[in-house]
Amino acid sequence: MTGAAVSSPPAAPGPLHPESLSGLTAYLSLYASSSADLDAQLHSLNKQLRDLDLEIDIVRKNLDEANTAVHSASAEDSALRTVTVLVEAQADVEAELSLSYLVFNAGWSPYYDLRVTSDEQKLRINYKAEIRQYTGEDWLDANVALSTATPALGGDAPTPSRWTISIAPKYVRMTKSATVFKKMAVPSSSRSMQAESVEEDRLAYSSLSAEMMKMAAPVTTVEESLTTATYRVASRTNVPGDNVTHKVTVAIIDLSPKFLHFTYPRASEYVYLKAKVKNDSEYALLPGPASVFLDNNFVAKSTLDNVSPQETFECSLGVDPSIRVTRRPVVKTTETSGILSKSEVLRFTQTIDVKNTKTSSAKVVLIDQVPWSGDEKLKVTLIDPPQPTQVVAGDTPGERRIINRTKSMESLAAVTRDEDIELRDGEVQTRLNTDTNCLEWVVKLAAGKSSVLKFQYSIQYPSGEKVAGIV
Repeated sequence: MTGAAVSSPPAAPGPLHPESLSGLTAYLSLYASSSADLDAQLHSLNKQLRDLDLEIDIVRKNLDEANTAVHSASAEDSALRTVTVLVEAQADVEAELSLSYLVFNAGWSPYYDLRVTSDEQKLRINYKAEIRQYTGEDWLDANVALSTATPALGGDAPTPSRWTISIAPKYVRMTKSATVFKKMAVPSSSRSMQAESVEEDRLAYSSLSAEMMKMAAPVTTVEESLTTATYRVASRTNVPGDNVTHKVTVAIIDLSPKFLHFTYPRASEYVYLKAKVKNDSEYALLPGPASVFLDNNFVAKSTLDNVSPQETFECSLGVDPSIRVTRRPVVKTTETSGILSKSEVLRFTQTIDVKNTKTSSAKVVLIDQVPWSGDEKLKVTLIDPPQPTQVVAGDTPGERRIINRTKSMESLAAVTRDEDIELRDGEVQTRLNTDTNCLEWVVKLAAGKSSVLKFQYSIQYPSGEKVAGIV
């Protein structure tokens, strides 16, 4: 049997074959040329976009100036509205006709002077308001009423919609050869996202501005409804329609606070004065900036949150230099324990001095921190103060220390509630906040007295290991 001859197909040229190299060279040349053209187009489009954004900003600025000019025009030059009233009477009588109408572009914002007298232990709040209006008319010799209503927020409560979640798409690493296509695709979507973000920012800013421009002002008379209060200024006031702030006094409120000093010497060497006070006035305090004066000396800028009548609130009164705190350098010792499996034990002793240079007693809350570890190889033990609840001798002669371990507490800011703790001069209450692993002392210092606070802890870990995070 005679077999037929079978011919094999010619082998494909290898990657180094001249034909393959020629094709690859042509492709790379076309690729580079197209990439350069696209980069040039992208640069040109970005420049056009910047020019258009600049033109838009100029148009918006001109529009804002035109709107301000229109609203600031005098009543004679403004658009007029005619009100026709039909009055019928059975006999000749004298009648008084009052006309009420709604205007826009008027609002107010509160600000406060907090004045503390250390000798009298009093807090005086000068409640003030800045009124701004450009309604197209001047308010001359006007009875001004300020309302806490916020019409910009709307009157309808929000309703929930379905909360939908999904698996996030996986990130796909792009190869180096795809970077050009990535560069070409990103700018368009990026610009649209940026434009959307800018528009959202503008909308949010406009809403915030409208909310902050709500009506309100200084007063001696308070009228309350179900949800708002209206303050009527005692004296007549002039408020020109010039879009410039005009200041008036709403009220002067005298309160009796409980003062407390707070310090965190690990982060700052300063001691801060705080006040906890009940607003037993009839005025609602709206959120706003506050200037703090201690014995008629300006000491700090602060803020007040929203406070209703009869509500208890806290406010920061700045640094009090008459209470001094010194955090001594930490004392560190090292030892090795164990026979078969050796471990290193670091022992830290921290001492803090607190001194009251005032002529009256002061209560001080002091915070310091003990490290925490979630690694079972790294063990942190608080040695002093002891963990169980007990009463032990203090570090100062005649001092009594109350040790109280709490299971859970709120944030460090809430520690100002410790002004309710009744202590005698020289007493110290110590507790461990297990949420933050912080030691918290409440110290009652008599005038001119000082106290020494000390704590000790150890860190144990296997020999040969290194501990990160120790300061």
